[in-house]
Amino acid sequence: MLIYPGLGKCIRSISNELKTIICYPLVTAMISTPLQGEFVEEYEQDKLYGSRDARVVSFDFGGTLADLDKERHVVYFETFNELGLTVDVELLKEKLVEAHNWWLDERKRTGMIWTEETRLMFIEKLFRLLNIDRDDLRDLALEFSKVLRYNFTFYVYDDVEPVLNTLRDKGYLLIVVSNVSSLETLTVYLTQAGLNEYFTLLVASGTIGFEKPHPEIYLYASRTLQIPPSRFVHIG
Repeated sequence: MLIYPGLGKCIRSISNELKTIICYPLVTAMISTPLQGEFVEEYEQDKLYGSRDARVVSFDFGGTLADLDKERHVVYFETFNELGLTVDVELLKEKLVEAHNWWLDERKRTGMIWTEETRLMFIEKLFRLLNIDRDDLRDLALEFSKVLRYNFTFYVYDDVEPVLNTLRDKGYLLIVVSNVSSLETLTVYLTQAGLNEYFTLLVASGTIGFEKPHPEIYLYASRTLQIPPSRFVHIG
């Protein structure tokens, strides 16, 4: 598997054989963990004969295909208003930074990854920082999380759809592998961006329990599609 970080703002040139994807900066890595299953013989042949013909092109979502079209604190502020909760927008912006720093510390201390559960923990922490502390705080956090998911909207980078159409027309399978809280959330984001139709498979770290760059998140996609990882290119 070839991994190219940061496609969203890169120069791209795609040849007929997908031999040229130019990104700055460009980092290349190879995952070559032996696999089990129906395609193990094909995988062994790849190792023996050195086949690197890509069959699957995998993309990250945020920062690669699309990005938020509003600042994050604005989306949170709109969600508070929608739920009838009054907060000062500047205070909210400040407390979001505090909550984010808290999460980074918790992540480092516990090894937790971003999931629907840790997302709720983050929201509850934010509530407390804003002096919102009620007996039904978990229920409120659940409601807030559901509304927030749909309030995030995205703009798609100008060259993304032409690239996706070119790759699809040339017969490549297109998938998304992203560090996000759940498959449901990733599906909502791609739908909001109008890109869902392009992809054969969506892989969300929070659902499978591994985050990029851990090899298992890519191997999960490989096993699901029954295609060796040597036939994958990941961008983002």
